[in-house]
Amino acid sequence: MEQTQYLRKAYYEPTTKNVEKLANFITSISGKPLRVDHLRHYLLKTSWTTKDLTLKARSHLQGGSQYIEQLLTDGIDKHKNVNCLKTAIADITTYVDQLNGNDDTSFVLISTNTLPSTIHFKHAISLFFKKGLSTETNDSYEFDLLVLYALRLSLEKRIHGILKTDFIKSSNNKPVGLRRLIRIAKKLKNINYSEGIKWNQIEWVNDWLNHHIHRNLRPYPWIIFQAIKVMEELLEPKSYETENSKGFSFYGSTTSNDLEILKNEIESKILAEIPNAIIRWAHTHEVQKLK
Repeated sequence: MEQTQYLRKAYYEPTTKNVEKLANFITSISGKPLRVDHLRHYLLKTSWTTKDLTLKARSHLQGGSQYIEQLLTDGIDKHKNVNCLKTAIADITTYVDQLNGNDDTSFVLISTNTLPSTIHFKHAISLFFKKGLSTETNDSYEFDLLVLYALRLSLEKRIHGILKTDFIKSSNNKPVGLRRLIRIAKKLKNINYSEGIKWNQIEWVNDWLNHHIHRNLRPYPWIIFQAIKVMEELLEPKSYETENSKGFSFYGSTTSNDLEILKNEIESKILAEIPNAIIRWAHTHEVQKLK
């Protein structure tokens, strides 16, 4: 059987037509469409069993196809999007081989999914002294890992902002981890969370971020795309409305009628979860008070 050339053609000739054909091909070999919550659950998993490898491949192919379609929507003719497309194609070939095995992948070098420490150090120097990233390593392969640190920072700041805490330590003076803080935040009753916030998915993202950051693994771009979609529900500014007022706020996804009652609940929940916790309160509270 003659090999197809969807990957190769889109890689070397990234026209809209070729990229659309690639996205359709990837979708066609990925099996029955997975529900969004199932897809994100599988993509954000950090360990798999041998019997689940087909499901893993399906989820990566469907996530990859959605990411490529987003690049098409943004405009595949843009230089940065061409670069992102090539990285995605190089990453997804393994899963195409698993479920198809008939498309030409011989042109792609296997990725180690890691980067030398020197490259991370060069990024740090460039960000600090030049206030921008180096043009010497200006592609998706080198930059994507940095996105995880920014996502982790934004999530931790937001959770602490919701709790109005600077830091929380357990009775043995050890800092309380973000996983436990998320567990506290999601149970609060005196706060109104936007319907789009999915706490189980936020917890998946947090575990996935920790896994990749601590192991210094370069993540697949389509998983970063899904992680951003999960977190934007909590972190993006939103409009809010009551019978008496309406507005738009950085913290519109988290509103409360009474911040003092909310703070008392927060303290109670923290001490119930972490007896004798040491709490240092922050000056700002990332919750929009309703008038």
